This record gives sequence, C-alpha cells and structure tokens, in this order.
Amino acid sequence: MTKKIFMLFAALSCYIGMLAQDVRDVVYLKNGSIIKGMVIEQIPTESLKIKTSDGSLFVYKMEEVLKIVKEEVVKEEVPTISKNGLKRGFRVIGELGYEVESADGDDNSPVINFTAGYQLAQKVFLGAGIGLRYYMDDEKSSVPIYFNFRSDFINAKINPFVDVKLGYSPSLEGCFFSVGMGCRFKVGENHGLSLLTGFAIQDRKYKDDYYYYDDCGIFQDAMTSAFITVGFDF
Repeated sequence: MTKKIFMLFAALSCYIGMLAQDVRDVVYLKNGSIIKGMVIEQIPTESLKIKTSDGSLFVYKMEEVLKIVKEEVVKEEVPTISKNGLKRGFRVIGELGYEVESADGDDNSPVINFTAGYQLAQKVFLGAGIGLRYYMDDEKSSVPIYFNFRSDFINAKINPFVDVKLGYSPSLEGCFFSVGMGCRFKVGENHGLSLLTGFAIQDRKYKDDYYYYDDCGIFQDAMTSAFITVGFDF
C-alpha cells in the first residue's frame, strides 16, 4: 500500500510540474503596471522578486504591489510544415523520357506524360493524365489515360518519392500500369525538377500478319518495359 501511495504521489508531482510549466505569475502594481513572469523570491510585508521570460529581474516593495495572481499560458502552435514541403493546391507535372522493352528490346519508345492534379498534403498527390508512346519496331502508338498517385518520403529540397500510374490505352485496347522511384529537386517556391525510373506494363491487342484476314489472328499480351524520365512540376 505504501508503495502504491508513493507511486501515486510521484505521478501527481510530475503532473503538477507539467502544469506548472503552463502557468506564470502576474504581479499587478498600484501604479497600474502589470509584470508577467515567475516570482522567485517573496518576503512577506517586505519585497518580491519576479523574473520575466526575457530574463529580466525586477524587485518591488510589497507596499507597491496591489495583487499577485496565477495565469495560464496559452501556447502558440508552431506549424510543423517544412518550408521545403509542397503546398496544398493544384499541380501540373510534365515528363519526358525513354523506355526499353525488357523482353527483347525491340519495342522501345520515347515517353511523354502530362499530369494535372491536386496536392492533398505535403506528401500526397493525386491526379489524372495522358501519355504518348511510339513503339518504333511495330510502328504503333499508344496514348494511355491514367490516374496518378505520388507520395514523397520527406520534406526537403532533395526529396525521394514513389510514383504509381494506372490507366487504359484505347489505341492498344489494354490496361496500363507503371511504378517507379524518383527524386525531386526543389528549384523554386513551388516548382521542381525530378528524375524518375521504374517499370511499366502495357496490355495490348494485335493482329498477326499471317492471319490478316482471319479474326483468329488477334492476340493479346502484356509488354513490360523499363523507363527513365525527367520531369518538371509547378
């Protein structure tokens, strides 16, 4: 029982100590002045010493003091948002790059992406966009329409992030997916350059020339490629 009482007293003392950090003394003088700080010495009927937040020390005779009260200190909330972080609001991302088919390296293509969306928080971006691919070997183009999710890891001038795109290409009649890791370099108040690398998967339907006049010659497969892009956002 004694141990429990001691622990309760210790916890209560800590709690009171925490509360004390949010309370200050306010000395009202008869001449109308108000001094706020911590009373560090008080001699009844003689004098008191009060120390203010800037370190100044004041001494007053008790006959000058009208009253002394305790006042709760309202802590000002300091924003935790880093100045280097992205601000909420509309955001546009443009990307140029190149991708190489991972199977045989024949269907290589330049990459163009244009994305518009909203920065929901410092580390979360959601948007939608449209891209362009031209596969040189097949001489076919793809225009994927996609949703884009991007998440930053930290809020700094040099900021790593993960990027995911999911959509559909009407010209190839197949789903489109890409995921990559990148790094953004802040170049202005809310502008940045980025380098992104990853892999993409594009489902596609195609017709083999051998079955040109036969519907049985329509095939569907998934093309996997590695890509690298350079982007600019504002």
